[in-house]
Amino acid sequence: MELGKKKKYPDLFKWAYATGKEKILLSAEERKQIPRQTISDWRALSEQKLNKLETAMDLQDDLKRMLTRQEQEQKIRQRLFISASRFQLQLIEHIGKKNYHKLLAKDKRGFLDLIHTYSQWIPFTQVLRMFQMSTGTYRNWISQCSYRCEASLLQLCARRHPFQITKKEYEIIEAALQDPFYAYWPKSAIHSHLLKKNVLSISRSTFYKHARFIEPNSEKRFYKKPNYVSLRADYVNEIWHMDISQFRTKDGKKYYIYAIIDNFSRKILAWNCLEYISKEEIGVIIARSLENLTGIHIRLVSDAGTENVNHYIQHLLHQFYESYETRFQHEIALRTIRQSNSMIERFFRIMKSQNLYHNIPNSYPELYMRLEGFIGEYNGIRPHYALSHQTPSECYSGQLALDFYQSLNKARSNRYRLNKKCSCQVCTCSITLVPEEFKTQNHERMRSAFA
Repeated sequence: MELGKKKKYPDLFKWAYATGKEKILLSAEERKQIPRQTISDWRALSEQKLNKLETAMDLQDDLKRMLTRQEQEQKIRQRLFISASRFQLQLIEHIGKKNYHKLLAKDKRGFLDLIHTYSQWIPFTQVLRMFQMSTGTYRNWISQCSYRCEASLLQLCARRHPFQITKKEYEIIEAALQDPFYAYWPKSAIHSHLLKKNVLSISRSTFYKHARFIEPNSEKRFYKKPNYVSLRADYVNEIWHMDISQFRTKDGKKYYIYAIIDNFSRKILAWNCLEYISKEEIGVIIARSLENLTGIHIRLVSDAGTENVNHYIQHLLHQFYESYETRFQHEIALRTIRQSNSMIERFFRIMKSQNLYHNIPNSYPELYMRLEGFIGEYNGIRPHYALSHQTPSECYSGQLALDFYQSLNKARSNRYRLNKKCSCQVCTCSITLVPEEFKTQNHERMRSAFA
């Protein structure tokens, strides 16, 4: 085109914008090439100029046939969209909204392409409503696909996504997950321990996200929730659970592990390991749990085993009332109460799966030493998920939980500042994975949606 000459467009283009049928008659590529000011002028055409334009086109019969065919195709697309919407809603209802969005997140680029295709026929807000996705999440996914950087640990540009963790924080998480000290700790306990040591200041969900990235094979296990309210104490020494679990060492001998756990603090109050089941030993560990405790009322939960339900235990609990002025209300799990004895059973499962089964003790002395070390770590070193970063011993003693709100906010501000000043020399953000046309059109739709 020569300098100073205006670009000429077909009369059909002008007529389409003047009558509001540009999306039906023109492709996305054709619409993109027309300047906004030109489009504005065409929309402002008077009725007289519009009539002259239709006369000059001399294509009214063909245009009517074209519009009829396009309208029919539009109706077919809308019907298909309605069918797809019903299927999406059934799928979301079946697997849950959260799991559905996780499936979409596995191929964000493909999902954004699908949104782009649908929104050519159906209003953008209706498309998002069909997928039950907020405009904020949609905008975030566009940013993630548009500004990728191979130099970043998360494949995201640090300057465009300044709140992502720094390389140093990522290395701390990676080192902790590979540290033998944390070998059999749950990720929630590792995060709490690092937070309390002031080594790492990130939220638990952020820690989980990056831990899954470092160890992709560690999937979260889902348990079926009971259809009743679990036993939960309001204070320490309100509810105790006692039980016996068996374990076989490498020499083939079977041993019985006795334990009592406090429901509120999750602390193991007393334990022992013997070669036999003894009702007298149950009395011993109850007495050890009662040290320095007087004048309280305890709900003692156990299973219906003969070692727990007998005249000796009943008489012993009555003696404790006379000696310690402590009243015991003995409740049998799944009999006198609806709830199970799951809290102490869960402890035994943790003890075996996270410690004993990884290197089975050869004999009784080794088993006792391993139990002593594990219970000491469980009570006093390893924070518990349900105790707000506290260990069971800290919670049992009444120690106040630490507040990490200020340290997390400070770390977030520092992270933002460092990432904004990122001086990456191998940044590949210019290599976008989303076509420029796709980004521009979707950003325009978002602006109109929020207008």
